[in-house]
Amino acid sequence: MALWMAFLAFSFYSVPSGKLNSVKSYIYYRGEKFDKKLKNYDLVIVPPDFKRKFVKKLHRYGKKVVVSVKKEDNFAPYHILESEKPEENFDGFFIILQPSDTDFVRMLHDTFPDKAIIISTDVIHIEPFLDYIDGYMWRFFSTEFKNVRYTVKTDVDEIHRENYLAINILNRLRKYRKNFKVFSLDVLTIPDTQSIVACYYRARRLDFIEYVGTPALNFVIYIPDTFHVDSAYAYGSFDPVFKLPSQIVRDTSPENIALAINGAEAYCDSKAPWADISVVNDGYINDPAIEWLIPINWASGSDSAAHYVEIRFADEYYLDSVKIYWPIVNGVPLSPKRYRLEAWSSERQFWWPMVIATDSRPRKMDKFVFTDAYAGRIRIYIAPGDGPKMYPFQLWVSEIKAYGE
Repeated sequence: MALWMAFLAFSFYSVPSGKLNSVKSYIYYRGEKFDKKLKNYDLVIVPPDFKRKFVKKLHRYGKKVVVSVKKEDNFAPYHILESEKPEENFDGFFIILQPSDTDFVRMLHDTFPDKAIIISTDVIHIEPFLDYIDGYMWRFFSTEFKNVRYTVKTDVDEIHRENYLAINILNRLRKYRKNFKVFSLDVLTIPDTQSIVACYYRARRLDFIEYVGTPALNFVIYIPDTFHVDSAYAYGSFDPVFKLPSQIVRDTSPENIALAINGAEAYCDSKAPWADISVVNDGYINDPAIEWLIPINWASGSDSAAHYVEIRFADEYYLDSVKIYWPIVNGVPLSPKRYRLEAWSSERQFWWPMVIATDSRPRKMDKFVFTDAYAGRIRIYIAPGDGPKMYPFQLWVSEIKAYGE
């Protein structure tokens, strides 16, 4: 989520050479006959049995021809796609993939370094493929199968949460990969002009290269470029609160004795219906930039009782320091007005206060340093009504970190 930081994650990508730079329009065509209207598209995606003489003809018009292949085919058939006549060779591949297919795409890229590779997969899994691909296709971007036919989605002018995530990911990839193309494909059972234009309109607002066809994709539907659409979500205009999966870093430090992976366990007196206590020591702090993918906040119940969250260490330690990260909701840290940081050990088998915090100002994080605090368990405790200003009868916590020996 949060792109106010530098995108160093992209600096190590070995960027493909822009094999699709000239492509501004495309068609996915599965017809057997050559249609003159194919010449109106910069890129033509065809099945493997598309006649080579048709490929040659499209090349004469300066068009690129990409073959649609299946990963489940053996690798050998791809060599068959290479003709002895360069003018009849395909210019690249289009493949629908699973997240686990990275090695396959790497092999394809290394075997055919001069070929463009376009894939379709779940957008959230696209980053591992980036070193090896030149484009991405979003299938059924604006259409859906409903009432026994393909029609335009009723929410065509809205961006739901899943689209919001995907669009933010793709826009960031395009920002740092200037030659990276995003295609969108839609099909209509009854391809009326109004529906076709609606699909093109929505895709062009996002700078996607759109094509609308019939379900069988064996008929060319050509819409002259007679309408203009301003890009509402161009590469630089994305949500500033968003991190890509590769930018999400989890704390796995063995020095953090509060981490679940280091043997610590989290407990609480109660929880909000949506809350999971495991988030308070899972290694992800209060970064709203990752909340779209990783749950980062926990909250207690909202009754007028005292509330607490407890961490039980794998052993007992002399604590050096404790950090408490408070949730940030709509830009506001939800730190309590008052609370106690308490400890329990085999030597002192009762909860005793290590810290009594009375700073009521909103804070993103509190840090406390100790010289003689021996504990096997710690907890954050609030009295009734001492929660954050927005939720006084709840305790909110994002992450607890502790260090000691």
